[in-house]
Amino acid sequence: MVYRKILLIIVVAVSLGTLGVLWWNIQTERNLVAAAWAGDHASVSRLVSRRNCDVRDTNGVPLVVIAAARGDLESTHAIVLAGADLEAGTEHGQTALMLAAFWGHKEVYDFLLARGAHLDRQDLDGNTALLQAAIGGRIAIAEDLLRRGADVNTTNRGGRTPLANAASRGFDGMIGLLLSNGARPEVADCQGRTPYDRARERKLTNTAALLTGRSQVKP
Repeated sequence: MVYRKILLIIVVAVSLGTLGVLWWNIQTERNLVAAAWAGDHASVSRLVSRRNCDVRDTNGVPLVVIAAARGDLESTHAIVLAGADLEAGTEHGQTALMLAAFWGHKEVYDFLLARGAHLDRQDLDGNTALLQAAIGGRIAIAEDLLRRGADVNTTNRGGRTPLANAASRGFDGMIGLLLSNGARPEVADCQGRTPYDRARERKLTNTAALLTGRSQVKP
């Protein structure tokens, strides 16, 4: 009888200990995600580990994507060195590299590529880092992607090219870069619209003229 009581006490103690560890891990993950969103890289560096480096927030956004999208190089560095999956994506498949390219966070972008991020990876809509850089108007990043071999005429699931993305925003500097690297202005999307059509629809006169060779890129 005494042995049974002792055994029961041991079982209860182990169970409580396990629950305590589980609670601690959950709380640590919550604090880690909150720190990443807040840009608190000191707390991120302190809390992140191999066990929790791939944690996601309540919307399914991976920790490394949060840090990269915010342009937080220190947090991104700590998360990646802890062993995070560089190709982990949001629910729409957007990776850390794609969002760094879209927002123009060049230092984060450079670090991710140096650690082996794939430059031609596509999200669920077929967008690549180059397509994201084009629609964000990030010329320095687009130029580097092209230098590394990114496909200048890649298309997403809607048939839109980087040139179409740039044309829809009136990013004439980006258009000049893409055209000089072999972008094809005659390529139409799945709705039959070319980059020129998109510029004209938005009354982007100089952009439309640039796409037909009747204008120069504005300084």
